[in-house]
Amino acid sequence: MIEIRYLYDQNGNRTDVIIPISAWSEDMERIIKGKFFEKEKFDPTKYMGIIHYPGTIEELDKEIKTQRI
Repeated sequence: MIEIRYLYDQNGNRTDVIIPISAWSEDMERIIKGKFFEKEKFDPTKYMGIIHYPGTIEELDKEIKTQRI
C-alpha cells in the first residue's frame, strides 16, 4: 500500500503532497512509455439499459432529481 502524506498550512488547508519515490517512479515510467491515455470521452450510450427500476419512468425521473439535491 502506498502511503501518501499531506502538508497543511496554519489554517488546516492542504498545501502539498508527499508521494513515495517508488510510486512516483512507477507512474513516471508509465507516462514515459505512453501507457497513460487521455481520459476517454463520455459516451452515455454505453450505459443504456443498466438501470433496473421497478417503478414508472416518471417515478425514476423524480427519484433521480431528488438524488441530485
